[in-house]
Amino acid sequence: MPRPAKYPDAASRQAAYRNRVYWQQPPTQKFLAGMAEGLHRDFAEAIKKGTCSLPAELLGAHAGKTLANLREYLCQNFLESVPQASENTEPTEP
Repeated sequence: MPRPAKYPDAASRQAAYRNRVYWQQPPTQKFLAGMAEGLHRDFAEAIKKGTCSLPAELLGAHAGKTLANLREYLCQNFLESVPQASENTEPTEP
């Protein structure tokens, strides 16, 4: 005896599969490019309005440069603010 159908048709089954799997996959190049362009546009607009708390020098000539500048800025500031791992570790007793 066959089990009852969970989805009314193949298209519904495929849509459910895509919804489950999509966010488990790494982001596509198209998605990342769109995010970088949106970030570049929003950053430029915030600088024009004077509402940006980041240095205006981070805005590059194109989205890729802005993203690279922002990544470098964040990595430098993060590494300066986090104590070294050796300072945070305590000897453990075996």
